[in-house]
Amino acid sequence: MANVDRVHPAAPFASSVIQQLEQLEAMFHAIRSELESDCYAYQLANLGQEIASGYVAAMGKIAQMEVHHV
Repeated sequence: MANVDRVHPAAPFASSVIQQLEQLEAMFHAIRSELESDCYAYQLANLGQEIASGYVAAMGKIAQMEVHHV
């Protein structure tokens, strides 16, 4: 569940999405930390974490645009 205290009042949607994606990124990190680095599941978790991280960065830019637009 998203941390409501971190939701930016001028960009509530983007802030909420960022929080959810950060949680997804953390989940992939936790999964990856339990696996051997040379297995297929580790590579999938690593890919998931990288993709989630990229979306966090993209949504951060969108949140900034949303704040400046309001």
